[in-house]
Amino acid sequence: MTLWWTTTPMVTAVCILSLTSLSRAQEQIQKCTYSSEACGCETEKGYINLKKFESKPLYVLDPVQYTEYHWNPCKDFKMGKIESACIQHLLNGDEYDCGSHSSTKSSVEQGNAVFSMVSSDRKRTSKVTCVCKKYAVDDFAFSGEYPSTVYGFQLSGDSCCPEAVPPSSSSTGLSPGSILLIAFLVLVVVYILVGVGIQIGVRKAKGIESLPNVSFWSALPGLIKDGVGFTLTCGKKSEYNKI
Repeated sequence: MTLWWTTTPMVTAVCILSLTSLSRAQEQIQKCTYSSEACGCETEKGYINLKKFESKPLYVLDPVQYTEYHWNPCKDFKMGKIESACIQHLLNGDEYDCGSHSSTKSSVEQGNAVFSMVSSDRKRTSKVTCVCKKYAVDDFAFSGEYPSTVYGFQLSGDSCCPEAVPPSSSSTGLSPGSILLIAFLVLVVVYILVGVGIQIGVRKAKGIESLPNVSFWSALPGLIKDGVGFTLTCGKKSEYNKI
Protein backbone atom coordinates (compact mmCIF):
# COMPACT_ATOMS: atom_id res chain seq x y z
CA MET A 1 0.00 0.00 0.00
CA THR A 2 1.29 3.48 -0.92
CA LEU A 3 1.29 5.95 1.89
CA TRP A 4 -0.55 9.25 1.30
CA TRP A 5 2.43 11.41 2.30
CA THR A 6 4.58 9.83 -0.40
CA THR A 7 2.03 10.48 -3.13
CA THR A 8 1.05 14.00 -2.05
CA PRO A 9 4.32 15.68 -3.18
CA MET A 10 4.07 13.89 -6.51
CA VAL A 11 0.47 14.99 -7.03
CA THR A 12 1.41 18.56 -6.07
CA ALA A 13 4.29 18.56 -8.54
CA VAL A 14 2.04 17.26 -11.32
CA CYS A 15 -0.55 19.97 -10.55
CA ILE A 16 2.10 22.68 -10.61
CA LEU A 17 3.49 21.47 -13.93
CA SER A 18 -0.01 21.26 -15.38
CA LEU A 19 -0.87 24.79 -14.28
CA THR A 20 2.46 26.08 -15.61
CA SER A 21 1.90 24.41 -18.97
CA LEU A 22 -1.64 25.77 -19.12
CA SER A 23 -0.41 29.29 -18.27
CA ARG A 24 2.26 29.15 -20.97
CA ALA A 25 -0.29 27.88 -23.49
CA GLN A 26 -2.59 30.81 -22.65
CA GLU A 27 0.29 33.28 -23.08
CA GLN A 28 1.21 31.98 -26.54
CA ILE A 29 -0.17 33.72 -29.63
CA GLN A 30 -0.93 32.55 -33.14
CA LYS A 31 -0.76 35.81 -35.10
CA CYS A 32 1.04 39.14 -34.78
CA THR A 33 0.01 41.92 -37.16
CA TYR A 34 2.27 44.96 -36.79
CA SER A 35 0.59 48.05 -35.32
CA SER A 36 2.38 51.40 -35.44
CA GLU A 37 -0.08 52.90 -32.94
CA ALA A 38 0.84 50.28 -30.33
CA CYS A 39 4.53 50.19 -31.31
CA GLY A 40 3.86 46.46 -31.25
CA CYS A 41 1.33 44.19 -32.87
CA GLU A 42 -2.27 43.01 -32.84
CA THR A 43 -2.82 39.40 -31.81
CA GLU A 44 -5.93 37.24 -31.57
CA LYS A 45 -5.89 37.99 -27.81
CA GLY A 46 -5.44 41.76 -28.04
CA TYR A 47 -2.61 44.24 -28.57
CA ILE A 48 1.02 43.96 -27.50
CA ASN A 49 1.60 47.60 -26.63
CA LEU A 50 5.20 48.83 -26.34
CA LYS A 51 4.39 52.54 -26.52
CA LYS A 52 5.69 53.06 -22.97
CA PHE A 53 9.24 52.81 -24.36
CA GLU A 54 8.78 55.66 -26.85
CA SER A 55 10.25 58.32 -24.54
CA LYS A 56 12.94 56.05 -23.09
CA PRO A 57 14.49 53.47 -25.46
CA LEU A 58 15.40 50.04 -24.16
CA TYR A 59 19.07 49.47 -23.37
CA VAL A 60 21.26 46.41 -22.88
CA LEU A 61 24.99 45.73 -22.61
CA ASP A 62 26.60 42.72 -24.26
CA PRO A 63 28.80 41.41 -21.39
CA VAL A 64 31.12 39.57 -23.78
CA GLN A 65 31.87 42.24 -26.37
CA TYR A 66 31.10 45.16 -24.02
CA THR A 67 28.85 46.63 -26.67
CA GLU A 68 25.73 48.64 -25.97
CA TYR A 69 22.47 48.17 -27.85
CA HIS A 70 19.60 50.65 -27.80
CA TRP A 71 16.13 50.01 -29.22
CA ASN A 72 13.08 52.26 -29.55
CA PRO A 73 10.07 50.23 -30.76
CA CYS A 74 8.16 53.39 -31.73
CA LYS A 75 10.49 55.54 -33.80
CA ASP A 76 14.02 56.31 -34.97
CA PHE A 77 16.17 58.26 -32.53
CA LYS A 78 19.59 59.86 -32.80
CA MET A 79 22.79 58.80 -31.10
CA GLY A 80 26.02 60.36 -32.28
CA LYS A 81 25.90 60.44 -36.07
CA ILE A 82 23.37 57.60 -36.38
CA GLU A 83 19.60 57.95 -36.44
CA SER A 84 17.72 54.67 -36.30
CA ALA A 85 15.38 52.54 -34.17
CA CYS A 86 18.14 50.10 -33.18
CA ILE A 87 21.64 51.42 -32.56
CA GLN A 88 24.82 49.54 -31.71
CA HIS A 89 27.25 51.59 -29.62
CA LEU A 90 30.88 50.48 -29.24
CA LEU A 91 33.10 51.49 -26.36
CA ASN A 92 35.43 53.33 -28.73
CA GLY A 93 32.59 55.74 -29.46
CA ASP A 94 31.44 54.39 -32.84
CA GLU A 95 27.76 53.81 -33.55
CA TYR A 96 26.15 51.54 -36.11
CA ASP A 97 22.64 51.27 -37.49
CA CYS A 98 21.26 47.82 -36.64
CA GLY A 99 17.65 48.37 -37.72
CA SER A 100 15.49 51.27 -38.91
CA HIS A 101 11.97 51.77 -37.62
CA SER A 102 10.46 51.91 -41.12
CA SER A 103 11.71 48.39 -41.81
CA THR A 104 10.03 46.86 -38.71
CA LYS A 105 8.08 43.68 -39.37
CA SER A 106 6.31 41.37 -36.94
CA SER A 107 5.89 37.62 -36.91
CA VAL A 108 5.32 34.72 -34.52
CA GLU A 109 7.92 32.17 -33.46
CA GLN A 110 7.11 29.44 -30.94
CA GLY A 111 4.08 31.36 -29.72
CA ASN A 112 5.98 34.61 -29.14
CA ALA A 113 5.86 37.90 -31.03
CA VAL A 114 9.04 38.71 -32.95
CA PHE A 115 9.96 42.15 -34.30
CA SER A 116 12.58 42.25 -37.08
CA MET A 117 14.45 45.29 -38.38
CA VAL A 118 17.04 45.88 -41.11
CA SER A 119 19.58 48.69 -41.17
CA SER A 120 19.34 51.40 -43.82
CA ASP A 121 22.40 50.04 -45.62
CA ARG A 122 20.97 46.48 -45.42
CA LYS A 123 24.14 45.23 -43.69
CA ARG A 124 22.72 44.46 -40.25
CA THR A 125 19.56 42.81 -38.97
CA SER A 126 18.01 42.76 -35.50
CA LYS A 127 15.34 40.46 -34.08
CA VAL A 128 13.54 41.13 -30.79
CA THR A 129 11.56 38.23 -29.31
CA CYS A 130 8.76 39.45 -27.04
CA VAL A 131 8.02 36.91 -24.29
CA CYS A 132 4.88 37.40 -22.19
CA LYS A 133 5.40 37.10 -18.44
CA LYS A 134 2.25 38.35 -16.74
CA TYR A 135 2.84 40.93 -13.99
CA ALA A 136 6.63 40.56 -14.32
CA VAL A 137 9.03 43.49 -14.60
CA ASP A 138 10.21 44.09 -18.17
CA ASP A 139 13.69 42.82 -18.95
CA PHE A 140 15.63 43.51 -22.16
CA ALA A 141 18.49 41.10 -22.84
CA PHE A 142 21.01 40.46 -25.62
CA SER A 143 20.69 36.89 -26.92
CA GLY A 144 23.70 36.86 -29.20
CA GLU A 145 24.95 37.48 -32.72
CA TYR A 146 24.01 34.60 -35.00
CA PRO A 147 25.03 34.58 -37.72
CA SER A 148 27.37 37.53 -38.07
CA THR A 149 25.63 40.97 -38.18
CA VAL A 150 22.31 39.39 -37.12
CA TYR A 151 21.60 40.50 -33.56
CA GLY A 152 19.15 38.72 -31.31
CA PHE A 153 17.36 40.26 -28.32
CA GLN A 154 14.67 39.19 -25.91
CA LEU A 155 12.18 41.46 -24.19
CA SER A 156 10.31 39.60 -21.46
CA GLY A 157 7.74 40.89 -19.02
CA ASP A 158 4.20 42.16 -18.68
CA SER A 159 4.53 44.57 -21.64
CA CYS A 160 4.72 41.61 -24.01
CA CYS A 161 1.34 40.28 -22.86
CA PRO A 162 -1.63 41.16 -25.11
CA GLU A 163 -4.12 43.72 -23.87
CA ALA A 164 -7.80 43.55 -24.73
CA VAL A 165 -8.03 47.35 -25.00
CA PRO A 166 -6.76 48.76 -28.33
CA PRO A 167 -4.06 51.46 -28.14
CA SER A 168 -5.08 55.09 -28.29
CA SER A 169 -4.56 56.72 -31.64
CA SER A 170 -1.55 58.97 -32.06
CA SER A 171 -3.59 61.37 -34.18
CA THR A 172 -4.28 64.88 -32.98
CA GLY A 173 -8.07 64.53 -33.36
CA LEU A 174 -10.28 66.26 -30.80
CA SER A 175 -11.79 64.25 -27.99
CA PRO A 176 -15.59 64.23 -27.46
CA GLY A 177 -15.12 66.48 -24.42
CA SER A 178 -13.17 69.03 -26.45
CA ILE A 179 -15.84 69.03 -29.16
CA LEU A 180 -18.59 69.64 -26.59
CA LEU A 181 -16.60 72.48 -25.01
CA ILE A 182 -16.02 74.16 -28.38
CA ALA A 183 -19.70 73.78 -29.28
CA PHE A 184 -20.71 75.34 -25.94
CA LEU A 185 -18.38 78.32 -26.42
CA VAL A 186 -19.69 78.87 -29.96
CA LEU A 187 -23.28 78.87 -28.67
CA VAL A 188 -22.36 81.38 -25.96
CA VAL A 189 -20.77 83.72 -28.52
CA VAL A 190 -23.77 83.41 -30.87
CA TYR A 191 -26.17 84.01 -27.96
CA ILE A 192 -24.35 87.21 -26.95
CA LEU A 193 -23.99 88.58 -30.49
CA VAL A 194 -27.56 87.86 -31.53
CA GLY A 195 -28.92 89.10 -28.19
CA VAL A 196 -26.98 92.35 -28.34
CA GLY A 197 -28.07 92.87 -31.93
CA ILE A 198 -31.76 92.45 -31.02
CA GLN A 199 -31.49 94.66 -27.93
CA ILE A 200 -29.82 97.50 -29.84
CA GLY A 201 -31.54 97.14 -33.21
CA VAL A 202 -35.07 96.33 -32.11
CA ARG A 203 -35.42 97.58 -28.53
CA LYS A 204 -33.00 100.51 -28.92
CA ALA A 205 -31.28 99.59 -25.65
CA LYS A 206 -28.09 101.30 -24.55
CA GLY A 207 -25.20 100.51 -22.22
CA ILE A 208 -25.53 97.44 -20.02
CA GLU A 209 -29.18 97.11 -21.02
CA SER A 210 -28.02 96.04 -24.48
CA LEU A 211 -26.92 92.67 -23.06
CA PRO A 212 -29.50 89.89 -23.55
CA ASN A 213 -31.50 88.97 -20.42
CA VAL A 214 -29.44 91.36 -18.32
CA SER A 215 -31.90 91.25 -15.39
CA PHE A 216 -31.65 87.45 -15.19
CA TRP A 217 -27.84 87.39 -15.30
CA SER A 218 -27.65 90.16 -12.70
CA ALA A 219 -29.87 88.22 -10.31
CA LEU A 220 -28.18 84.85 -10.95
CA PRO A 221 -25.36 85.19 -8.33
CA GLY A 222 -27.91 86.00 -5.63
CA LEU A 223 -30.11 83.10 -6.69
CA ILE A 224 -27.15 80.72 -6.53
CA LYS A 225 -26.22 82.03 -3.07
CA ASP A 226 -29.77 81.51 -1.81
CA GLY A 227 -29.89 78.03 -3.30
CA VAL A 228 -26.64 76.99 -1.66
CA GLY A 229 -27.75 78.43 1.68
CA PHE A 230 -31.09 76.65 1.43
CA THR A 231 -29.32 73.34 0.69
CA LEU A 232 -26.85 73.67 3.56
CA THR A 233 -29.55 74.53 6.09
CA CYS A 234 -32.00 71.95 4.70
CA GLY A 235 -34.55 74.72 4.26
CA LYS A 236 -34.50 75.74 7.92
CA LYS A 237 -33.71 79.28 9.05
CA SER A 238 -31.86 79.84 12.30
CA GLU A 239 -33.66 83.11 12.99
CA TYR A 240 -36.70 85.01 11.82
CA ASN A 241 -37.19 88.64 10.89
CA LYS A 242 -39.21 90.68 13.33
CA ILE A 243 -42.67 91.75 12.15
